[in-house]
Amino acid sequence: MSIGSGLDTQDLDLRKNPMKESLLSLVTTEAHSCRLYLERLHQAAINFSDPYHHQSFQQIVNEFAPKLVNLWRRNLNGQYTADVEVMTIKAMSQLINKSFNAFDALAHLEYWDDKEMTAMGTTIINFSYQYAHELHDLLKEQDQVEIQLPKTFFIHDSIEEEDLEFDEDHDVEEVLREVKDEDEEENNQEHTPLFYIDEEQIYEAGNDDLGIIKGIEEGRKRKYEQYLLAGHAQVANEDLDEGLTLFQRAKGFKETAEILTLIGWVFGLQNKIQKAKSYCLSAIQVDPDYGPPYNDLGNFLLNEDQVDESLKWFLLAKKATEYQNREHPYINCGRAYLAKRDYTKAMEEFSQALVLAPYNEELQETVAKIQKTLDRAKFDNTSDSQEENAPIF
Repeated sequence: MSIGSGLDTQDLDLRKNPMKESLLSLVTTEAHSCRLYLERLHQAAINFSDPYHHQSFQQIVNEFAPKLVNLWRRNLNGQYTADVEVMTIKAMSQLINKSFNAFDALAHLEYWDDKEMTAMGTTIINFSYQYAHELHDLLKEQDQVEIQLPKTFFIHDSIEEEDLEFDEDHDVEEVLREVKDEDEEENNQEHTPLFYIDEEQIYEAGNDDLGIIKGIEEGRKRKYEQYLLAGHAQVANEDLDEGLTLFQRAKGFKETAEILTLIGWVFGLQNKIQKAKSYCLSAIQVDPDYGPPYNDLGNFLLNEDQVDESLKWFLLAKKATEYQNREHPYINCGRAYLAKRDYTKAMEEFSQALVLAPYNEELQETVAKIQKTLDRAKFDNTSDSQEENAPIF
């Protein structure tokens, strides 16, 4: 079977043994962290305009591309026919992504022994970290280039580095201090750490009757929530850059629709609308039932005077099953109908929002103003009079 020609889906059989599933989850989580790190490095390298550094990047690609192709052939049953002698950074990025995709597919096959699957995964990950080490060191020669390092529970590095510790009593200020200290430590390192994962450690953890797995998941969740809380606090203090950094760190521990939406939200506050939209779309891909990104996309479109298009997204937000503040899409629908001067429909939307949030004083005032406009319209049916008496929101 060749990955190059595609997998036969009849050969796929997801593991049903909890131990095997846990081991697979561990390896794929480590692979995901490595993959995200490489994506950040590749994007930074592609954006470089300095011809000298482009040549240096090309030398690194020329060194590692043939090795990756050999690894692909030995471990992934794959065939790769591209000319590695002229491979670009972009092509190298695509080949690495293809390798991770192939591993993910093969790892689910029933005939793979646990040891073999773990060895295959760690081989690909550790090779990728060797390549990333060279690439990151070159990028680090430029002081303005800062790439977030990977953060997982099983990662090691050749430079002794202490992981960020949390406990239940940490407050926002402590989290911020530790993040600052961690950033300074990373930035002061002359060379980028050479990361790697230990095959035996992963294998033992995956066969530990789920105890280690549960501990890791709980720790990851705790760090996610604390970065999330600290990010909200910084945005509330109008420090958008720091809030964005904290949200991105939370994303490193748990990539949820919630955190992707929050990152998009901050980009929106910074008036980086295209980035904001992109993160909202990513959030929808992660969890189509999560409502806020639909609402945010509609809000961006409404602010761009694309009223009818925005209403489509607000409707999707209303239909979403996971939405804590369900009144928001109704409020925004009301705003859209106000922009269309359809005060009857606006009243319907705001009234429904008030049912969902009866103690929202601003919403109460809005409904009262629209009602006054509708009452006046009963006595004067001319469009000029209606426009003159229209409230301003």
